[in-house]
Amino acid sequence: MSGAEVAYRLARTVRTVSEPFTQHTLPARDEYATELRFLPPFVSLSPDALVAAADRILEGRYSFFDLAECDLGDPPQWNRDPLTHRVAGTRRASSIDYRDERVVGNIKYLWEANRHLHLVTLAQAYALTRERKHLDALVEQLESWFLASFVSMES
Repeated sequence: MSGAEVAYRLARTVRTVSEPFTQHTLPARDEYATELRFLPPFVSLSPDALVAAADRILEGRYSFFDLAECDLGDPPQWNRDPLTHRVAGTRRASSIDYRDERVVGNIKYLWEANRHLHLVTLAQAYALTRERKHLDALVEQLESWFLASFVSMES
């Protein structure tokens, strides 16, 4: 086989194998997602479910991995592992051995809370309902996280 034929056969095989992954057809929107412009067109989410999730956050009930409705405090204690409840020190991150559970608890759970995925839920609930409580909670959580971050930088 010539080099050109090998290249042709390889390209044809790649096209055939990757074809199922390159189809760009999206399922039709359902009745819930028609007015939720902040969601991609293929997401089906009941507004009631979204608002209920935001209200759980307002009550201080968070879910991380297999933990349902864990408490982080009000405002959240950002350096506390929700699994073991161990509090990591408030000093520069580079000086903390995040691999030592005796120091920080389970780092995956601590980091998950600090990824702030729940803030998206609050923002979406505010966009949907225009209830000020969702926006206020969003602002309060960001401010508390910024303050906790600045305290750790000063230490």
